[in-house]
Formats: sequence, structure tokens, C-alpha cells
Amino acid sequence: MMWEKSGIFQCRTGACPWYPPTDFRGFPYSDPEQCAASPESLLMGKNVMRHPEEALACCPVSFVTKAAPPFLIIHGENDHTVPFGQGEELHDELEKAGCDVTLLSIEDADHADLRFFQKEVWDEICAFFRAKL
Repeated sequence: MMWEKSGIFQCRTGACPWYPPTDFRGFPYSDPEQCAASPESLLMGKNVMRHPEEALACCPVSFVTKAAPPFLIIHGENDHTVPFGQGEELHDELEKAGCDVTLLSIEDADHADLRFFQKEVWDEICAFFRAKL
């Protein structure tokens, strides 16, 4: 949303990621061979377990700065696709940087679970954007 203030245009933003993959190293693979075919390794073009430093260097948690917009992170506590710890890690890194961040955990919800579409969740999202934009 943009508006003019004293002849200068300013832009206010906010981010609301749902079940975000934030650190490729945090996915539970039993061995490097299993990890080689993972979406994270395929995206990188390298095996995440064999190149953990390079994996971290391209992950959202490595790009957190104090200048980040306000965040409302929504993650299911029972996510079998992107572990809940991924959302927690992004939350913690943003909080450590002094950013405005909230983690909304959805009890017992799996990845893309119907629980994300409850009225209460949408009310939280709307309230977040009304307050931040």
C-alpha cells in the first residue's frame, strides 16, 4: 500500500508465509542418498546433507535483517511436509533481529490442512494486514 506523506511516497509491507521452508538443513532425511532426491537438494543443485554451509547460505533464515517487514508466520504443529521447526526457526531469527514477528501455530494441523481455512485463522490474517498496512 502506498501513500504520499510530505511529497515522498512511502510503502508499507507485511509478510504472511504459510508453513515456510526456511532452513534446508532442517528436513529429516535418514542419509545423504535419501536427501539427494529431496526438493531442497534439487533446488540447490547439490545434496543439502553434503553441502550444509551452501544450503544455509541460500535459505531465508540467512537473509533476516532488522529491516524485514512485519511477519505473521502460520504453521501447523503436525506438518509432515515442512516441519513445524522451520516456522519456529524463522520466527526466532526475526525476533532475535528485533523484528515485528508473530508465529501462529495451528494445533494438530498438517501441511495445507483444512484447519488453515477456519474463520479464526482468516480473522488473524486480516487483523494483521489491517494493523500493518
